[in-house]
Amino acid sequence: MSSNDLRDADNGHLVATLQDSLSKLPASMVCFSNSLRHLFNESKVTGQDDATKKFLEVRDNTRQNAVVYTEKLLPLSENVVRSIGFFADYFQDLEFEDWAECLDDLIDDVEKAEGFCDLLKHM
Repeated sequence: MSSNDLRDADNGHLVATLQDSLSKLPASMVCFSNSLRHLFNESKVTGQDDATKKFLEVRDNTRQNAVVYTEKLLPLSENVVRSIGFFADYFQDLEFEDWAECLDDLIDDVEKAEGFCDLLKHM
């Protein structure tokens, strides 16, 4: 087996592991969210000792991250997906001659989408 074959097999395993983890993520997030809500609202965690202070820290950080995701990251992600969709529409909807005429617009759209991707990458 060559080193490329080993690398491809390794990458395939990593992709499969990632896909498995991502498939379980929604249920895990619901469980995590419900647990936080239960501990805070029903168990009335007070923060009087180190363990409960740490819990309140995790809860506050989770809330802050959720706000950042909702207000900043999600809209930017939607812009990236929308840009990719517009780009793909050019290939599906236009004949080659029409596509060639729109090439300058396409380049502008791709550069804009690249900017969105760069922003996402650095967030």
